[in-house]
Amino acid sequence: MVLTINCMHLIKNYKNYIYILINLIFFLNIILFFTSIFYLKHSITSYLIFSVISIFYFYYTCLKFRSYTELYISIFLYLGFWFKCSIFFILNDYTYRRLPESPQSYIIMTDEYLNKHYSVVFNISSLSILIIFFTFFIINNFILSSNNNKFNNCRLIGLKNFFLNNKIKLYFSYIFLSLLLIFLNYFFSVAYRGKTYLSFDIIEHIFKIFLFFGILVIGCLFLEFEDKQKNIKKFILYNVIQGFLISISIHSRAMIFEQLVIFSSVFKKLKKRSFNIKFLLFLTIIFFLSVATVSIVRSSNSNKKLVYHFSFINDFFTLGTQRWVGIDGLSTVISYKEKGLNFYLNALKETNKLDVTFYEKNFFKKEQNSDSFYKSTFVPGFIAFIYYSDSIFILIITLIFLISVLVYIERVINYLSMNSSIVTNYLAFVVVWRIIHFGVYPVYTFYYYLIIIFFVFCIYFSNKLLNKYYDR
Repeated sequence: MVLTINCMHLIKNYKNYIYILINLIFFLNIILFFTSIFYLKHSITSYLIFSVISIFYFYYTCLKFRSYTELYISIFLYLGFWFKCSIFFILNDYTYRRLPESPQSYIIMTDEYLNKHYSVVFNISSLSILIIFFTFFIINNFILSSNNNKFNNCRLIGLKNFFLNNKIKLYFSYIFLSLLLIFLNYFFSVAYRGKTYLSFDIIEHIFKIFLFFGILVIGCLFLEFEDKQKNIKKFILYNVIQGFLISISIHSRAMIFEQLVIFSSVFKKLKKRSFNIKFLLFLTIIFFLSVATVSIVRSSNSNKKLVYHFSFINDFFTLGTQRWVGIDGLSTVISYKEKGLNFYLNALKETNKLDVTFYEKNFFKKEQNSDSFYKSTFVPGFIAFIYYSDSIFILIITLIFLISVLVYIERVINYLSMNSSIVTNYLAFVVVWRIIHFGVYPVYTFYYYLIIIFFVFCIYFSNKLLNKYYDR
């Protein structure tokens, strides 16, 4: 009875933290909204509709949680569309340039052009968000039963027994192998974000799988099975340090997102508030260090001047306001006159055989990468990519199909992980992250999802074998 009361109290506190955070964000959005309206000069009516739809969907999914996939899609849509363009309108004179991470145009545009262009951008953004919202709503309320969306106790009994019987050995093996992979990758540059992969190499792909998400999935399993508070705290602290090392190894500045996703799942298992506050402070410090270190590594590999090494101070602001994928890609595609069905089909067929991507060549007029060490980080995003077709009908049909596929991918992950909420949460985030950054080598996203499902199937199969072993 006492245990039940403690658990209920813990869950209640967890929800209180979420509500406080959501209310704080809502207050900041009110300020941002009225400030952006003050600076906005064109398409105000379309922007108002766009703002209402974007903010409503963001808060709806946060307050009425139905699936991890929908939650993360709504967050990234909010950040990549409404938040990004609102910040841009406040901080820039947008009549002289396009949105950030779009091909820049320094020609002064007419008011008529800007009014028409941004009206189309806002309207298509609003329509896309509505289609995504209604697709999730129909699937969650009329196709899938509510019980199927709830994550019950993990049933990986065989793996949990194996973990509990070999805990010390597994912890040491995990730490040794993860650090070995990280340092091998750091010194030999096998796999990292932005690398040009012009041929298939099994070693490179194994490194990519484990460094990009595999190591953390195994860590999620450990956190799922671990019951001792002391061990949980130690392991999530190690997980942050490991995430820091992985981010340096693969030249990524996105470690904080993965760590927050994992921590949000483990949060319910932690009982002391003081640790949560200390952990978030520790994570913030490590994140700043990771961004600074990766910026230095990237500039060194790009043969840039040493003075650039200290420009990582600006990277924090850029990452927080401009690096979200979404509305700038859509704005670029809308202004492109040669789009159409054939253009869309040709983009779908793109394979990783050339040094310049389809997106770079057509929208940035790029013939070859100026830096052979890295590829361009610009991607259109899945909404902009679908609008290559220049067809609202194709946009609607494709979004409905795509969201349906993502919903069932999460269900497959949850089924194969046998209700492991930590694994499902993290991999749902990985799936959404990939689709949000969609637009370069589309077929590789299909392969990426197959690898994720195969990875979880290995967990399922291992659990079945261990169940038989312990039942003998």
